[in-house]
Amino acid sequence: MWLVFQKINIGLVFEQIVQVDVFWAMLAVLALITQLILAGVRWYLVGSILNIPIPLHLATSLVLIGQFFNQILPGGIGGDAVRAWMLTRRNFELKRALISVVCDRSLGLLILFNVAALTLPFLTFFDNVQIPHGLSLMVAFLSIAAIGMLTLILQGDQISDLLRAIKILRPLGAVVSSMRSVFVSGARSTWALVLSIGIQFLVILSIYLGARSLHIEFNLQQVLLLPVIILIGSLPISFAGWGLRESAMVTGLGFVAISPVNALSVSILFGLGQIVISIPGIILTIKIFLGSVFTKLPASLERQKNLKNSDRV
Repeated sequence: MWLVFQKINIGLVFEQIVQVDVFWAMLAVLALITQLILAGVRWYLVGSILNIPIPLHLATSLVLIGQFFNQILPGGIGGDAVRAWMLTRRNFELKRALISVVCDRSLGLLILFNVAALTLPFLTFFDNVQIPHGLSLMVAFLSIAAIGMLTLILQGDQISDLLRAIKILRPLGAVVSSMRSVFVSGARSTWALVLSIGIQFLVILSIYLGARSLHIEFNLQQVLLLPVIILIGSLPISFAGWGLRESAMVTGLGFVAISPVNALSVSILFGLGQIVISIPGIILTIKIFLGSVFTKLPASLERQKNLKNSDRV
């Protein structure tokens, strides 16, 4: 963030954000909260494929809680660890809880990677888009996406067996086998893939609506570049993507005629939207914490009472 602010007048960005159109901003937040709910449904489906019966309401609630912890824990994946931990509090085995979370997160990232790979080639049709090494970048994205998906689907079990043969790599082998199941389990796999695509569409839509709320017009060129920017911003090397996402927005949208001030304003507004949709997770976390305290308090008082009675005896 410091590097970005050295090059851009933050005062202009602030002036633009405070003049936000509330209607379009609310639509952007609605798109973001909807994709979170769909993420909960997807996790529920992934769990059912892996014979990990996570109730739908619990999956959705824990995704909302995970969103909150993603905002305050480093790496942007702390919420996933919290999801797995809270599943263990519901008598789920830790290993199976972790596998369900890892497979759910990996499915989302794989779909995002493929969406980015499929949208990049369309940018070549625009003469005014000049992305350095654009053609080689597109070929690399498409090749990695295609080879990775086909290898997982066709050779996933064999790869899993090889990894399981090495003691230190057994957990990775279990994940590979589970991921293949997620892709080849009929109707449930199809729905999980459809939901993943829908989630990415809603994230892109939220950025577009956020730009509209700032009176910034996004055309097809800018929209086609957003999946790559989102993919870069999802790398787990910062707090909730802050800084990395802004750098990707400013650099990437600069190739498609969006000024640095406008790009940074859109990115910051998107980050603020992520904070807003974490509010339900905060409420649920407090509710669970208080519920745990009030559940344990009577038991603690009863134990103290029994100790006093035993002392009298």
